[in-house]
Amino acid sequence: MLGKQIVERDGVLVLSTEWQAARSREIFYYLLFMGGQQKEDLTLEFWSHQDYQRVRQNLHSTISRGRATIGNNVVVYRDDLYCINPDIDIWCDAHRFEKYIRDARGKPSRDVRTQELWRRALALYQGDFLPGFDSLWVIEERERLRELALEAMIGSGDCAQAQADFGGVVIQYQQALKLDEFREDVHRAILMCYAAWGERHKIKAHFEALRQLFLRELGCDVSDETVRLVRNLLG
Repeated sequence: MLGKQIVERDGVLVLSTEWQAARSREIFYYLLFMGGQQKEDLTLEFWSHQDYQRVRQNLHSTISRGRATIGNNVVVYRDDLYCINPDIDIWCDAHRFEKYIRDARGKPSRDVRTQELWRRALALYQGDFLPGFDSLWVIEERERLRELALEAMIGSGDCAQAQADFGGVVIQYQQALKLDEFREDVHRAILMCYAAWGERHKIKAHFEALRQLFLRELGCDVSDETVRLVRNLLG
């Protein structure tokens, strides 16, 4: 789900052309990430502007088409909810990505196991969630997962910093800035790395580029905290 869409069943690729309806595929994804849903909630999410009787027919036929593609036992109706069958084994990159991040949170940056968890999480993050989909729920989930990726990049940088691997710190923090170039805390961490190397000219250049970015894109200057840091670093 991250960076591309690939569905396999029992090791066999489910081709995009095999889905009988695009909405069948999206409902499968929706249940996979949003959990079990009542019929009414699914109809409001996917057919909010149609009459009730037609909506019920659409839901039934769409679920049936999805089952025909990925198997009758994947999407089930239990306890008044449509859901992904809890009795089947599912591996999902986005779910595993989140698990690595949960496991890494709060653990010491100096612990090599923490760094490995961040590394595994980032290895799974190959790009935005479900590229090509523009439904509101996808956009919201995409932004949430981007924030988690940002957290993992910063966490990995913190681990490198704890090991005095300043080169690794800068690499990880620069990756984080590709997701959010306005994170001043990340910029400050890079500036402190340059100071540890004695690279005063890089501090000046980075700070000036940062101020220009803020003025150009946001119409404001950087925070007083960043200004004070640079003054202290430059002495």
